[in-house]
Amino acid sequence: SFKVYMLAADYYNENVNYDSAILFLSLAESTIETDKNIENSARIWILYAECYFNKADLSQAQHYFQKVLDIKEVSNEIHDLKLSAYMGLSRLYSKWRYDSTALRYLQEAVQLNSFVPTDIKSRLLIHNMGLIYLNMEIYDSALFRFTEAIDGLDSLEYYHRYGIYYNNAGICLQGLGQLEAADRSYQKALDMRRARGNKSRIASTLTNIATNALLLKQPQRALDYALECITLAKEIGNPDFLRKGYSLGKEAYQELSMFQEALKLQGLEIPLRDSLFNLNRHEQLVELQARYEFDKKEAELNFKN
Repeated sequence: SFKVYMLAADYYNENVNYDSAILFLSLAESTIETDKNIENSARIWILYAECYFNKADLSQAQHYFQKVLDIKEVSNEIHDLKLSAYMGLSRLYSKWRYDSTALRYLQEAVQLNSFVPTDIKSRLLIHNMGLIYLNMEIYDSALFRFTEAIDGLDSLEYYHRYGIYYNNAGICLQGLGQLEAADRSYQKALDMRRARGNKSRIASTLTNIATNALLLKQPQRALDYALECITLAKEIGNPDFLRKGYSLGKEAYQELSMFQEALKLQGLEIPLRDSLFNLNRHEQLVELQARYEFDKKEAELNFKN
């Protein structure tokens, strides 16, 4: 039962259905005794943290990542899960724009990885370093890290899992104004993500390619990718990608002087945009509360020290 529930949770997390993933994690948790199955508990906590991170509930994500770091037992699996927790906290603080704290957690991960280094873990650490620079919009430093993570990637057995590396390299290249190179990187990411079949990841790259195509003055190509994104977003029930698809499709139709079609997409985009705006405001309030609690704890620690 534990394995089945974990597989279901992982599937729903991958497919952006985080509430269902959390439900299956709670079922998985009910099948084990925490003290006797600390490794399985840690696996659950990591996936809980990932789900809450993806839901933008960063306070809960922080709580579960920290639970893994607080484990006293030692084993190879606990070592790997702690590495994931350090990297997760690094991403979390980078998202909050606490860049020095994010880098500190990443350095902890690098130190931990040095005891049992592997090619995949090392690449992931380099990639995550790139993410911090990307969040800071230091595109050249981020691109350097992503390129380093990509080098020799096609020799790995599970090569197609790492489309995110090419996707993020494309974002950097686009930010640097290297639009043709960005397009090639996005296309590579799209091919890899199509091979894996994860529709939400595919939709993400489709929006990037459509955006870049508009910058390249290729409205018909932008439209093709935007319409594919709309179709996928409807299939997976993702309102954010649906709104982006409508917006990009509208812009492409305008560039093609197809104003009636552009008006139709605008009519579909506006109510969705308003709905998402209200949702995002709620998420921002939750995030502000979490950041307040964090700042309060940090101030207390600094005062004690």
